[in-house]
Amino acid sequence: MRNETIITEINEIVKQLSTENQRYFLTLVKVAAFAEDAAKKHECYGKNKKPDANQQNE
Repeated sequence: MRNETIITEINEIVKQLSTENQRYFLTLVKVAAFAEDAAKKHECYGKNKKPDANQQNE
């Protein structure tokens, strides 16, 4: 359901943009999706590891 809502919102925004701006916007959407996937993978992998001593201070 969440993905359907996001797709609907993206479509509404894209309709209001020029062709050139549509390309830029959709590129940003792709980058955001990639970043979200990477963050989820990092979170999953991080649960199985103990924090490094250097990372505890960050």
